[in-house]
Amino acid sequence: VSTQSTGALSQIDGIRLQFILFDLNPSYSQLVISDRPGGTVLRVLTGKIDSPLVRVPSRTAYIEFSNNSTSELRPGFQAFYDTFLCPKSCSNNGDCLFGVCVCHLGWNGTDCSQKVCVDNCNSGYCNSDNTCICPTGAFGVACESHFCSGTDLIVKNSGTISDHDRTLR
Repeated sequence: VSTQSTGALSQIDGIRLQFILFDLNPSYSQLVISDRPGGTVLRVLTGKIDSPLVRVPSRTAYIEFSNNSTSELRPGFQAFYDTFLCPKSCSNNGDCLFGVCVCHLGWNGTDCSQKVCVDNCNSGYCNSDNTCICPTGAFGVACESHFCSGTDLIVKNSGTISDHDRTLR
């Protein structure tokens, strides 16, 4: 199934395959579904299964059918397909997962267009342009790091500190 050559479908984010008939000999036949020829294998189907739904997170679904038997043929398979689109293609701030945006860190909303402060700024506060304002002694994108009181050493979330060379490990 390829929709890349169809102008109206060139803006899709993925394909759903719905099998309405699927009856293959599990000893001789299989159907391999991948995102492109030689690409990531998404499902391997064989035997008799009831209406499997396969979602392909790309504009192309590659279906390879193999049958190593000439003596026993079964009905085979029949499928419908439709396409899905994420809102605003997730504003390039997230990944489309079957029609739903999964936003990257620092972004939120159904279309990942809302910038948000990372980790709610921990000990700081989030200002109007969604960046963290850290209190004295704290620093980092989300105010996640702190200076040690009374020293010049920096303490991160984890690791060891050497008082000999004053470096983090």
